[in-house]
Amino acid sequence: MKVAFIADQLPQHSFSGATRYHHDFVEAVLAAGHEIEVWVTGAVAGPAHPDWRFRGRIKVRALHWSLTSGGLFMPKSFPASARTAVRGVGWTRKRRIECLRQSLDTRQLAFVAHAMSALKPDAVFFDTVWRLTETPKGTRRIVIAPDCLHLRSTSLLAAGTKLLNAVTKSEEAALLQQCDAVAAITDCEAEQFRAMAPSANTEVVRPLVHAAQFTPAAGGSGIFLLATKSAHNTTGLRWFLDEVWPLLRETEPAAQLHIVGDIAGQFQQAPSAGVRFHGTATDLQPIAQQCRIAIAPLIAGSGFKIKLVDYLALGLPTVATSIAAEGLPSPAMGAVCIADDPQQMAAVVRDCLQNDARVQEMRDAIPAMIDHFSLVKASVAIGRLLRG
Repeated sequence: MKVAFIADQLPQHSFSGATRYHHDFVEAVLAAGHEIEVWVTGAVAGPAHPDWRFRGRIKVRALHWSLTSGGLFMPKSFPASARTAVRGVGWTRKRRIECLRQSLDTRQLAFVAHAMSALKPDAVFFDTVWRLTETPKGTRRIVIAPDCLHLRSTSLLAAGTKLLNAVTKSEEAALLQQCDAVAAITDCEAEQFRAMAPSANTEVVRPLVHAAQFTPAAGGSGIFLLATKSAHNTTGLRWFLDEVWPLLRETEPAAQLHIVGDIAGQFQQAPSAGVRFHGTATDLQPIAQQCRIAIAPLIAGSGFKIKLVDYLALGLPTVATSIAAEGLPSPAMGAVCIADDPQQMAAVVRDCLQNDARVQEMRDAIPAMIDHFSLVKASVAIGRLLRG
């Protein structure tokens, strides 16, 4: 079956969040035995990582970028370079506004229409329900929905995040009902989508952890945090640094927090004592090996947090809020401790830093979760989405 995937950015495993999930999704489509093209509509495609797994296996069409023989994306024109600079430096810098509606503009629609006529796909995956567009008659339309957007809107607004356009349940339902199938990331969100779009085939496609990826923790003493600069990550880290970190440092003055990801750009002031921003990193293991546990201090948002899969694959037991652990399969919960208020989180993190037996018990629970995030299960779910 010929499949197209419309995405804002190039799916890459080295990125976290949606881009990482989309990479896993493409891998599952290939494992299910289908041909796939990825159509990148965004101005920020990002260079392909040197060990990009799809090199030579899929075709990539990009609106603003060309893929060189060396595997890098280069702007097709000066305007493309300018758009990248504006998007990457201007409105995203230090922003506190979350945009949940990312529809295709006129130029992107023309690009997709041209690619559609060239490939004539049997099915099209859309990376968000807002990017739905016309497809040839008989083409299966499948939306990848790693988040229930009306629930995300409610959660972010309650936490004080500004939204350019909040999403209502009726709006989301109307769009989902235009799809033949929906790919959810958790069982609980799949139930939400089935209620909103009963005629669509909804399947759960979880992010991947290959057995070979699992790395037993090296036994460092630090605390690990992986985060992008999205509003819910920024709000959660500020809460942790303002409310939790001072309590922890009172009794653990040597505690070290290692923060990885582009969230560093949201914190221009000098970091608190014991806090180090590493920026983005293509290889997480050297930093993770300095750490004993990971944290996920989210206080807003919805949907499954892919960083938890990354933590567990790195062999790091995790202290998370209830919101951060939402949708995590129950067998994986043995490796995760829940703490929702500053005093509780500081106490649990402190105990994990001091209590070798507790941390070892959590580490021992990690391998049991790998089967829930397997390529086999994801490719089977992809097959059901494509067959109907």
